[in-house]
Amino acid sequence: MPYKYKIVAGIAMLGLALGLGIIRNTNDATLLSSESLQELEELNTSHEVNLYALNQLNKNLEKKLMSAELLASESMPNKEGLIASTTDMDLFLLQPKKELSKNELKTLAEEYKERVPELNHIELDQRIETSEDVKYRSPLVTEYLNSLNQSNDNSEELKPSAPTESSPIRVGVIDSGVDYNHPIFKEVTLEKGWNTVRNTIGAIDEIGHGTHVTGIIASKLPGSTIIPYKVIANDAGGRLSNVMAALEKGLNEDDLDIINMSFGFSEKSDILEEMINQGTENGVIFIAAAGNKKQNTEFYPASYQNVVAVGAANIHLGTLSTSNYGSWIDVTAIGEKVFSAKPDERYSYMSGTSQATAAVTAYVAKKLETEDQEVPTERLNHLMEELHGIQNKVNSGHLEGTSLITE
Repeated sequence: MPYKYKIVAGIAMLGLALGLGIIRNTNDATLLSSESLQELEELNTSHEVNLYALNQLNKNLEKKLMSAELLASESMPNKEGLIASTTDMDLFLLQPKKELSKNELKTLAEEYKERVPELNHIELDQRIETSEDVKYRSPLVTEYLNSLNQSNDNSEELKPSAPTESSPIRVGVIDSGVDYNHPIFKEVTLEKGWNTVRNTIGAIDEIGHGTHVTGIIASKLPGSTIIPYKVIANDAGGRLSNVMAALEKGLNEDDLDIINMSFGFSEKSDILEEMINQGTENGVIFIAAAGNKKQNTEFYPASYQNVVAVGAANIHLGTLSTSNYGSWIDVTAIGEKVFSAKPDERYSYMSGTSQATAAVTAYVAKKLETEDQEVPTERLNHLMEELHGIQNKVNSGHLEGTSLITE
């Protein structure tokens, strides 16, 4: 069966550029010209747009923006806005104060691109899609969540688990968080993680999707270290900007080996792909769900070249009826009626590519534990060769012939 080849060649040049300061030059005081700063101020004022920083900015750029009073200080509202990046990968959220349609936002993006040329990518801040409707709220955490505010540090109230022995492999799970007290996590080191929705320590799950996904990894990978990143909340949903905030922390502060992404977006994001490419260059493995729309339509980030795209098989080893399919999918795992954890120390069965992705993440983590030290830029290619060479294959349906992990 044909499949997409993962191309890491050329990313090494990106690493060289980073090392030489070609891409991030912290001494460059001309990242935004005076003319562009003026244009930015006029655009923000005329269109009633707030500008937020999504990552640690170049110090000179931050100084310029602060001096011009262009960075908003109030909390970010949950409205669809625009994500912008510079060639230096400084990330911003352009957030209109009033609701705009997608067409209006795209027109606004073109105006910003034309008048502020240093913003090389401007994209919609899309909503996250998962295999489960975001409707459930755990009654035991509702009162606690309602008592929180963004300035609180609730790290002492969390009870992450820690086994006596742990694996050197560090797995990041970007999702709706976890139930820290669930017994399924007793055999793993579960770190406190980060809540990108509230911008606080801790990733308490009031939905259930993240607990179920993380529980699959924990049950298949005892002794592992798992770091949860909450990007989806019951009342606010989740957006691309939340995922970027999670990646920013995971890649730059938390020393991750693998990142599980059991979610996706219908539209491609060049900025997200750039972040993933930089992580791949440093040896991080990204594993993402192919989506549950029953169609041969690419789903992002799964269909990016440097991401392991995971489809789902049913309990009879055929294609799961809801799974997306196509030559861009690299591997599958059982995604039907998967038993795992839910908040409030409960358990349940769930189906979808989200569950299959968690199984693949656990499988890959075991492989990384036993691998010889590799050049980071070669790690993904070697892994892909092994995944495509798995003897077990899906036996029927649109994904027939695709590698199938049954462990």
